[in-house]
Amino acid sequence: MPHSARNIAILNLTNTINNKHNSQLTTAQVEHWVGSDANATGIDMHTSDVRHGDGVTPPDVLGLWNETQ
Repeated sequence: MPHSARNIAILNLTNTINNKHNSQLTTAQVEHWVGSDANATGIDMHTSDVRHGDGVTPPDVLGLWNETQ
């Protein structure tokens, strides 16, 4: 994954979700959840929401991931 601002934001979101929920999501799963049109600013907002306890959870990410596999 190249080091663009968007990719760094996805990595930060992945790590934040995994740390908060003791999960093992991959960056590919989280990137799929945020969607291809999400920009770094929007992804950072999701990260902030997770930190404050009202953001995306592993079941949210995995539900969408499993629907498309």
